Amino acid sequence: MDEKRLKLLLLRVVRNEDAEGITVLEALRELDGLSNSSGLEGQMQHYLSKRSYEKALIQLETGHSCGHHTGEAN
Repeated sequence: MDEKRLKLLLLRVVRNEDAEGITVLEALRELDGLSNSSGLEGQMQHYLSKRSYEKALIQLETGHSCGHHTGEAN
């Protein structure tokens, strides 16, 4: 998934920012589809599947998850 597109969709849903003509409903549908794809890393997949869109956006913006331990060594 293109990270720029994902961020655009999340900004539309979380902050209601203009998303190049994408409606909130279209953004939600696309995010739902992404939650079922295998092209995302584990934590992002988790956030989208649980509809934790704000957490997903924070991870994209900061590069850090929202305090969830993934079990991977640093």
